[in-house]
Amino acid sequence: MFYTIIKSKGLKQEDKYFSFFWLFVSLTWFFVAMGLVFFERNKTGYDLLINKYAVQPLIFLHLSLGVTYAFSRFCKAKICNLAILCLALLASAYALYIIFQPAGFHLVEYTYFSVEYYINPSSWGFFQVIITLGLSVLVLDILRSIWKNLKTKKIIQNKYFLASLSIFVYAIIGYFDNQGYNATWIMVFFRLMIILSALLAFLAFNSKKSST
Repeated sequence: MFYTIIKSKGLKQEDKYFSFFWLFVSLTWFFVAMGLVFFERNKTGYDLLINKYAVQPLIFLHLSLGVTYAFSRFCKAKICNLAILCLALLASAYALYIIFQPAGFHLVEYTYFSVEYYINPSSWGFFQVIITLGLSVLVLDILRSIWKNLKTKKIIQNKYFLASLSIFVYAIIGYFDNQGYNATWIMVFFRLMIILSALLAFLAFNSKKSST
């Protein structure tokens, strides 16, 4: 999907933020899967290192890109969106600095279904602020798309409606997943919902009827 979007002609800046968001999402879950393989083979130390030094940075990275995408739907000035991206990355860097401390990240719970880790409350606070900001702007963009289509009395076929909805669904799942409180089948259900968000993202840029 990243390759398809990035090679398209006439890309807008929000398209680029969207494509890189999903690139880093895919890398995140690649490392999550790798960590689970190590954990299943009783190499828990490797799983901890992967989650601490690969998964968490990637989470904050695509979180920052998602927030920037949301703002780019309203602000078309590149300098404005770059400033938002830099601020989100700076906040993420500080949150990661805390996570990288000896007591900032450790195993909480593991079951047959999943493995969950403790995240320092300060880092979790930064995560909540960034994701809440992004979700608020995404909701506004989704509502704007619905209102636009209601006014024209057309079925919603706006690619940015689907794109924003895909990130919104993923962000809600990511919020509960990154809490690290529950490793039961409920978390498995949430993670399966990621397939829905990825499908929405695919439809946004592959539907022949989608428009801007």
